[in-house]
Amino acid sequence: DLEGAHLGIGHEGGQAHEVVVRAWRGDQLVHVDRVRASIGGPVWFAAGYRAVTRVEFASSAYWQVVVDDLAYRPR
Repeated sequence: DLEGAHLGIGHEGGQAHEVVVRAWRGDQLVHVDRVRASIGGPVWFAAGYRAVTRVEFASSAYWQVVVDDLAYRPR
């Protein structure tokens, strides 16, 4: 289970873009969320994803994404 994470952007040029969060359960994509992040400080993303087997964090425009305080619960 992914409870959430603090997200940010690693470079000023990426601030105009979103962080895209995708999660899978096995081979099936079950969640896609977009989060507006900032270089000014972290934004808490409350995912609440249950029983996922893979999670991907990416910039919508290939900028560096900062992930901190990842909160998860193994099943």
